[in-house]
Amino acid sequence: MEGREVRNLYKRIDVFRCSRDGHEHFENAVSVYHVLRERKCYPEGCVYFQWRCRHPLGEKGCPRGFQHVGRLCGSCPHFYDEKVVHTPRLLLDPQQYQSFCSELRAFEGWLEGLRDREVEVEGTVNSVKPWFKELPALGSARPVLIFLGFLLNFSHAYLDLWHWLDLCYLTISKEMQARYCFRKGDRLSFRARVRVDKGRPVLYRMRQLELEQRGEGRYWTMSEALLAQKLGRPLLGQPERCLACEKGALLDVVGEGGRKGRHLLCLDGVADPGSCLRQV
Repeated sequence: MEGREVRNLYKRIDVFRCSRDGHEHFENAVSVYHVLRERKCYPEGCVYFQWRCRHPLGEKGCPRGFQHVGRLCGSCPHFYDEKVVHTPRLLLDPQQYQSFCSELRAFEGWLEGLRDREVEVEGTVNSVKPWFKELPALGSARPVLIFLGFLLNFSHAYLDLWHWLDLCYLTISKEMQARYCFRKGDRLSFRARVRVDKGRPVLYRMRQLELEQRGEGRYWTMSEALLAQKLGRPLLGQPERCLACEKGALLDVVGEGGRKGRHLLCLDGVADPGSCLRQV
């Protein structure tokens, strides 16, 4: 890494493409973190089992009336598993990839050096949004949204004098937002601890806060956040216009069996981005 500037190489989406089912919502773009650290599917590929139906009429002729093959089909004589091995496609030539891997090792060493440490942070708030976690439905009509606090992000923040050129996140409590009314444009200086979540640094336990400059515009109130908790709807994929929208928020998801993921939540309750009337 050169000088005192650093980018999040984990989040690069110009290194791999993957046509596996589920990635079409992201135009088959996958991050370096997903491929090399989460799935660990390059170059060996990943193995998964595709549920199939051998009924002569296919799923339309299902004797149980199901519309598609799912987890309830396991005892059906027409059900079978098809083993599939899938390998992401590398977009770089061998020399470029070798150079990238060298940069990635240096970046990982730097990021590991921050983990669980308290660092000095300076930055301008890029956005403030309610922070929710989605838990399994457990018999209810829809999954449960838990209101954890607020999530601030900064663009071009400084972490211990390193200029972080990508988004950096800070989690705060409801009480802290009610006290300071953080908003876009606030210039902050503080100390916080660092954890690494799915390849991104997340700051927490903020202290020694100095509000150097107050931004303009609105800020989230507790009543607005509670209303968003009731209205919020998870979106399929992460549409660019929704990521850029002030009503699009990252949602931490805990699925069945404890599987963790991250979706996008529309705080206005619009389930289909195509029908949204907001101008972004």
